[in-house]
Amino acid sequence: RLLTKAGLQPGDVLLLTKPLGSGVLLAADMRAHAKGSWVKSAIENMRVSNQPASEALLNYPIKACTDVTGFGLAGHLIEMLQASECRARLKLSSVPILDGALALMGQGYFSTLHEQNKQIEHKMLSYIELETSNSSQCAKEILFDPQTAGGLLFGVSKVVYQTVITELRTLGYSNVSMIGEIID
Repeated sequence: RLLTKAGLQPGDVLLLTKPLGSGVLLAADMRAHAKGSWVKSAIENMRVSNQPASEALLNYPIKACTDVTGFGLAGHLIEMLQASECRARLKLSSVPILDGALALMGQGYFSTLHEQNKQIEHKMLSYIELETSNSSQCAKEILFDPQTAGGLLFGVSKVVYQTVITELRTLGYSNVSMIGEIID
């Protein structure tokens, strides 16, 4: 079965299997400004293969799926929303983030692709409602961080999403999170 970027429907929930932040952590590490424990954690997350997760997802009614890579979460989510002709409400506080990523962004560290990815911010506002509990600009900036070996982003029915999360955690995806929902 082929999982494409299209097929999301209002009421579906969005799940993300890995935390964001590898772009900023690697950029800061190249300048020797990232803590070793942060970089080690990022590398450990990058080494987790998406294959077991993608194989497990085939057992469920997954609506759309993509991996999160160089375009960042915002770029890949917009592609899914355009293909599905719908919008999403994203709960920023539920997006898993690697330790140190927000702190480094707050200090002005960004990947070289970050600014290019951020050029879609105006388009993002047409497709994504951000639900945020604080006004931290860094938390919003993580959406544009390009990922190396990022996780899978997919939509699934509310009826089964908790079962999917449980199975993925059993497979070792400890950071899998429900980050939002599809809306009209």
